Amino acid sequence: MLRKVSDHTRKQAGVDQYPDDAIDELNTRFNQHAIGYRYESGSIIQVDSEYVHSEAVKPALMLLHANGFDGASDEFIRAHEHYRKGRTKEAIAEALKAFESTMKSICAARNWAYPSGATAKTLLDILLRQRADPDGTHEPL
Repeated sequence: MLRKVSDHTRKQAGVDQYPDDAIDELNTRFNQHAIGYRYESGSIIQVDSEYVHSEAVKPALMLLHANGFDGASDEFIRAHEHYRKGRTKEAIAEALKAFESTMKSICAARNWAYPSGATAKTLLDILLRQRADPDGTHEPL
């Protein structure tokens, strides 16, 4: 919200630090004190492994914020919230929803038909078939 406020208004309110600088400082302090969390894409998320975070979580969050992935993004954030609170079953359920929504978004963006209510297995079959035969000229897998 502070990104939208003018420098003058921010200084009048006694805010001396730019929002991005504050986020960088927060993440640096989390890291320095081995807190195990980072502020990313509007949420505080748990970072179990810097490698996994930088190579998997951060790219996933960036991709999910692209147009057409709104539902998947919300489900991913909810899954992470459940995970942080130790609600494993709920985290897995939301993660599966995010996975399915992501596959549906990919199919929709590429105009690949899929049944309404398609499950992860059905969607994976469609994506794998399209990968193996993008022009549809061969027998299904």
